[in-house]
Amino acid sequence: MSRKTLPPTCFGPRRQRELEVLSNFRRLYRTARGLLSRRPPRGSVSASQIQALRKVAQAPGLRVSDLARALAVRPSTASNLLLRLEQDGLVRRKRRGKDRREVRVYLTRRGGTAASNAPQEDSLYKLDHSLAEMPGPELHRLDASLEAVLDLMAQALGEKRPGNSGSRRSPRD
Repeated sequence: MSRKTLPPTCFGPRRQRELEVLSNFRRLYRTARGLLSRRPPRGSVSASQIQALRKVAQAPGLRVSDLARALAVRPSTASNLLLRLEQDGLVRRKRRGKDRREVRVYLTRRGGTAASNAPQEDSLYKLDHSLAEMPGPELHRLDASLEAVLDLMAQALGEKRPGNSGSRRSPRD
């Protein structure tokens, strides 16, 4: 993605940088909103569902909480996603443990076919792989910067920011 700069203005360098960052945020927001608002044709699998199927294919018997972490979503979001996949016959959930609260997820034969036949070109796949190719220190800086911006935005709105669903990791990750 090429970086666009704003035309020179009467603003100082700091304010010009702030406006460029704001412009990039707006572009990111529009792109993310467009990506997340796309609905798959009836009877097809969404990009989020494909990602979930791929994660389960990589680790059969994955716990719902681990799937949520792998998809960078809340456990309730992963659970809702799995409900739809289960209703479509693509995954099965199996309860385990003494109290039967632990839930493990497995692909059905149909789910395995859907995961392997899904195009590798969807936007979520590209984003996930783009981040995977980012060097660890740069990824850590991006994460820390996004956390700082989200904290400042929550503060400006007078809101308490909920905890991140992902775990904090060292800069070497």
